[in-house]
Amino acid sequence: MLGIGAGALPGDMRMFNVNAETGENRRMMLEALDIMLKLWTSKEPFEYLGDYWTVNRIDTMLESLKFHITPFQKPHPPIGIAGASPH
Repeated sequence: MLGIGAGALPGDMRMFNVNAETGENRRMMLEALDIMLKLWTSKEPFEYLGDYWTVNRIDTMLESLKFHITPFQKPHPPIGIAGASPH
């Protein structure tokens, strides 16, 4: 099982310049989850240009550097999202 959360410590939000009052931390978490799901399910190279994250998954000629981490469960493990607010 994968557990994720948007974060709740005000000091962390200030340190990384994330505005939790507007829900920016939740949007960042959902975008990161989209990327994880794509990494787990996509067989082809892809580029992800999001609002917060950029991922460029390319195949390589070096066998030892190829993408190799995929979940045992298909299409992915159960996902739990922590939350402490009505939003």
